Amino acid sequence: MSLISAEATTGRDSAYFQALAFKQELGSTKGIDSALKKFDLDALVLPAIGYATHPAVIVGYLIITVPLGFYPKNTTIGTSEPVTVYPTPGVPFGLPFLGTVY
Repeated sequence: MSLISAEATTGRDSAYFQALAFKQELGSTKGIDSALKKFDLDALVLPAIGYATHPAVIVGYLIITVPLGFYPKNTTIGTSEPVTVYPTPGVPFGLPFLGTVY
């Protein structure tokens, strides 16, 4: 789809809703819920770096992050997403716990 043809739409066509349903299914019933059920868990503990917590965000599940500390001053600057510089010196980090809906 070209930019001109995309601008002529509302952006919420059948392809949008199919993608939304697909992400919902991957994040919940085939993702977090599936892992919790398969291994009889109450929560998942994942690293906070990168896209690890994105499935929970997409489906609206609870994320609780326990603070652990700050990156030291000699930390090499890196990237975890296209526009995110992480880690960097002095930035806090923690351990996120993901759960399902109640």
